[in-house]
Amino acid sequence: MPSHPLTHHEIFALVAPFVARGWRADLAATDRMARRLVLRPAPPRTEDGPSGEAAADAGEAHTPRVAAPPGATLILENPRKDKYRLTRIAAGPDGLEARLETEGPDVAALLHRIEQVPPDRQFCARDTFSIAWSHRLQEDESTSAPSAAGERAEAGLRLALVRAVALVDGVTLTVKMPPVRGYPADVEITTAEDDGFLPPDDLLAVLGRDWRRLGQVGRAKRWSSALRIRGREPEASRNAEAAIETAAIHLARTLSEPPAAFHQRLYRERWRVTLRRATPLAVSIVLLVASLGVSKLDLAPGNPLWLLLFNAPPLLLAGFFCMREIPRIEIPPLPRVSRAAAWRTPSPLSSPALAPSETPESDYRPT
Repeated sequence: MPSHPLTHHEIFALVAPFVARGWRADLAATDRMARRLVLRPAPPRTEDGPSGEAAADAGEAHTPRVAAPPGATLILENPRKDKYRLTRIAAGPDGLEARLETEGPDVAALLHRIEQVPPDRQFCARDTFSIAWSHRLQEDESTSAPSAAGERAEAGLRLALVRAVALVDGVTLTVKMPPVRGYPADVEITTAEDDGFLPPDDLLAVLGRDWRRLGQVGRAKRWSSALRIRGREPEASRNAEAAIETAAIHLARTLSEPPAAFHQRLYRERWRVTLRRATPLAVSIVLLVASLGVSKLDLAPGNPLWLLLFNAPPLLLAGFFCMREIPRIEIPPLPRVSRAAAWRTPSPLSSPALAPSETPESDYRPT
């Protein structure tokens, strides 16, 4: 917890490197009690502004001030002594925001790190979708050379993906990276409350084994999934960004076609998803049948096979609970063609109510 609020002397000392780089303190948005300083781009200098010796007499920095990224905001936090956290919030297309965060003891060094990553690096704008990437600048222990993807902002640092938000035809896809390596990323699809969008549960799972099926969260227009992250950093962030961009392309194409085209185009992939979902049930049935056959084997108590079979149940139970993702034992529904004319059904508030026989059907099956 902060020991005391930010004083005016501390604020003057902290903003000095920012003023020289084209930023100014927003005291109205600053939270002195929480030791959080908000900075915004300063207006450009005019020809009548102080310069040369006049600027020096006014107490301004000798370093020429550069223009800060327009529409960006910096938040400087001081959670404890000799530790600062600098976050840049950049505005992108379609109202998206991208964050870039870094920590360290030197404020000027943190600002220099942030400036090494241009705001455009954190946005992906296409004709059919937009993506905003939020990153954290971390120390890079590897000695490999920087790649063309630009994941290394400077020597000793790398960009680690924290969060991604994609907008595709009114659908928002949000991916939050796991804080611990080896766990899947949380995926969420949301739409407006009056949007009649009702996706199939294998909408993302058809992209491969790394994607999980969709599950509706309550009665809200929100569906959750998961994405397996492969590799270590910085490879993990690159793989995640590639997978998210592939998902955005997939959603854009799927939503531009009738629901029936989704089944026709991805018929084999949907059946593969069904088989993967049926695997835990099939394994359970095989183990049950095998356990019934063990009783018919005439094995001596000292036989190694007898010892293995005798200890198999507790070993299987321990292995089951040691898995990071508990398998879901279910009878998955068979994929079928949706008879709906469009992905979105008319809202009762915006269109006359349909008769039961006229209501479009979807192949989504909540479980």
